[in-house]
Amino acid sequence: MRPGEKPRTAPRRWAADKQRLCVLLSSIRRKRMPDVTVKDALMKEDRVHDKEEQDSEKTRCEKYQFRENSKAEGKHHHLEPFPTVFFDTSVYVEPLGLISFELFADKVPKTAENFRALKTGEKEFGYKGSCFHRIIPGFMCQGNDFTCHNDTGGKSIYGEKFDDENFILKRTGPGILSMANVGPTTNGSKLFICTTKTEWLDGKHVVSGKVKEGMNGVQAMEGFGSKNGKTSKKITIADCGLVLS
Repeated sequence: MRPGEKPRTAPRRWAADKQRLCVLLSSIRRKRMPDVTVKDALMKEDRVHDKEEQDSEKTRCEKYQFRENSKAEGKHHHLEPFPTVFFDTSVYVEPLGLISFELFADKVPKTAENFRALKTGEKEFGYKGSCFHRIIPGFMCQGNDFTCHNDTGGKSIYGEKFDDENFILKRTGPGILSMANVGPTTNGSKLFICTTKTEWLDGKHVVSGKVKEGMNGVQAMEGFGSKNGKTSKKITIADCGLVLS
């Protein structure tokens, strides 16, 4: 519109066309209503599905957090009664044997959890790469000082040391897995595998499990030991972890 001109008014037919257009649009909306309703229902269903996924994810996170908190507090409700873990041993680069252990989490849950977590390395430290530094044939194979590698170090997932959990379980024969220590309440990461019955150690070292398969691998390690415990070759844990059922 130019300066000084009067505003133009739309022809009357435009008003009529506008009215007809409104009626047409209203009719179209009424005809499409079922489609809109279906779409809304589908959108609602998607929202429910998303909510379920969020709840599921929240539940998983809560369960994971519960497990982490439980481990930190020494409450091991999530552990199976007899979890199975393994050592894959080697002499230098030559495989020596695969040994699996059944852990007695029903009787010593805190000790079993320490052993399991050090096997998996989930705390960013653990048994992988450590060695068996003391082997006495006809007695035991000792190792898993992964900090000093000479029987002076090691640590647990609860700190440097933790208390003796209990002495319920006994050393009834070869294959018994026990915590090595330097006196009461000095459990860390070091352990030993008995190759004979060692009942004189009952009440002094906590039993945490037993060899499930691979006792021949333990016997093979004995061949590198000596009466004073010094090994003729370095026996290393090349790999270790949890055996999934």
